[in-house]
Amino acid sequence: MFLDRDAFTLNYQPSLVDIDQIIQVIIDLGYQPEVITDELKPSRSSPVTQGPVPEFLTETLSRAKRQGKLVFIDFYAEWCGPCILMETMTLSDSGVKLALEAYVFLKLDTDIHPEVATHYNIVGMPTLIVVDESGNEVWRHIGSIDTDELVAQLSNL
Repeated sequence: MFLDRDAFTLNYQPSLVDIDQIIQVIIDLGYQPEVITDELKPSRSSPVTQGPVPEFLTETLSRAKRQGKLVFIDFYAEWCGPCILMETMTLSDSGVKLALEAYVFLKLDTDIHPEVATHYNIVGMPTLIVVDESGNEVWRHIGSIDTDELVAQLSNL
């Protein structure tokens, strides 16, 4: 994780520590915390992508077009614990694998391809997105997701 570049979610137990203490510790470490509430999250109508589709994706998008499929992209990093859990617990599930057969699947390391992560405004991992053959985002999920919910979401697209 690169704290000067990446956003992250902090889970805590309110009975053990209060949010003001957490914010103060983050400030004391030299970082600027930002508390995101549902009201402050970007709306789905706001633009998510930035600039033209990165060249790295062009072959994947062409394959999706030829096959008449959407593209499922799993944004991850080798050092990301929740990404490892997502891989072993969710993406390896037989029901999820079956649902993903309807998609062109791309597993993308954000440290190796930061231009794609920047293009899709990836700020936390794991992030799963589905894009159409032109690279336009049609669905996004940030963080862990259980197998049943992922299968349901994929089936609805």
